[in-house]
Amino acid sequence: MSKRKNIKVLFFAPHADDIEMGAPFMCLEALKLGNNVTEVIMTNDEYGTKRNDFKGERIKRVRIYEMEKAAEVYKKYTSNHIKLIWAGFVDGFLPLNKISLNFVIDIIRKEKPDIIFAPDPWYAIDFHRDHLNTARLVYFALKRLKKSELPKRVFFFYSFKTNISIRIRFKDVKIAIESMSQHKSQISPLHSKLLLFFRRIFLIHKLIKTGAFLVRYRELHFIGGKPEKHVPIKSIRNKLRYCFFFKLSNHPCEELYTPIPEELGLIRK
Repeated sequence: MSKRKNIKVLFFAPHADDIEMGAPFMCLEALKLGNNVTEVIMTNDEYGTKRNDFKGERIKRVRIYEMEKAAEVYKKYTSNHIKLIWAGFVDGFLPLNKISLNFVIDIIRKEKPDIIFAPDPWYAIDFHRDHLNTARLVYFALKRLKKSELPKRVFFFYSFKTNISIRIRFKDVKIAIESMSQHKSQISPLHSKLLLFFRRIFLIHKLIKTGAFLVRYRELHFIGGKPEKHVPIKSIRNKLRYCFFFKLSNHPCEELYTPIPEELGLIRK
């Protein structure tokens, strides 16, 4: 990532903890380099708890507070801050429509990012509707933009079809987990310790295999001023990966989305 301080990096997150899960090292590195970093959180996490009495405005306030605390961790280690933008869509109900698409287009035009990070729209490892719609909104927004409005580079996280490796620092794992741990309503202290352990093991494996500490993303390429077209999954290996991650993240909707938004006062009847 460039060391020029006027570089603008824009992250799109379906929920408040998704950058800490999907691209924490890139967020940290961008801040360390003095880049301008903005994170767009597409939903307010009104369903980010199993307790129905906490769903709605109560858990929303908790999640906003946790996100601000997570951002403070990055600032503590980099002396640089993240600009947070809350899109305000209802958790679990992020629409893929003209309203949400225009929102994303307007954000990109306003922020004028050089680099964008977002979930993978086509080769996902998490099939939550908010994740897929966030990813596809970014992709379709890029298709609508003029060539002069496009970022220089776009990277997708939460992808099983990665095509680029980026070197990171092993010591940054602890910072990434410390930031992730601020989302206390979503992750327990034990879970944090397990994440720290497994991320370290994963990076050591990469070091043994490649000689460097690496994380992988899928870079989107532009052809004639437009994002490259989606190529259907053809190989048996990738089809099996797709099925595996689909089954892994496919949760019954009735467990995730009760009570309905109208009952919580999130949408007027």
